[in-house]
Amino acid sequence: MIEIVHSANTVGLFSKDKVNLRINLGTANASGLFIDARLLQIAAEVIK
Repeated sequence: MIEIVHSANTVGLFSKDKVNLRINLGTANASGLFIDARLLQIAAEVIK
């Protein structure tokens, strides 16, 4: 339903680590889980 995705971008000697969210809204709704709109807004990907 909610997957935490780690991505690392390397630019020269520096590394930019990021944590993103991937949310499967169809699965969450089918199980009765309510996901707040604010969380959906910050997700990198929302699967409907």
